[in-house]
Formats: sequence, structure tokens, C-alpha cells
Amino acid sequence: MLEEWAYVMPYSTSAARNERLPAYLRIDNGRRCHMALGGLTPQQRLAQLQA
Repeated sequence: MLEEWAYVMPYSTSAARNERLPAYLRIDNGRRCHMALGGLTPQQRLAQLQA
């Protein structure tokens, strides 16, 4: 997360950086495949576990 969200660009304040966190998490959890989850997104894996 640090390299892909917190340090990807310079932010003027910590508050400005924190404003971007929800958008990053939507992408990371909903669209981005994770190798540790067998190529699934965290949302897909959660759906599997809940089924």
C-alpha cells in the first residue's frame, strides 16, 4: 500500500493523502487480482467464502 497509495505522489498534507485512501481501496479490493488469492480480487474471495 505504501508504494501504490501513500507514496505514489507527493501530497500536501496527511489529510489530502487520507482522502485518496477510499478510492485506492475500492480498486485494490474490487478490481485488482491478488496472486495470494489465486488471481481473485478480495471481494471475489470473500463471496466464495460466504457462499
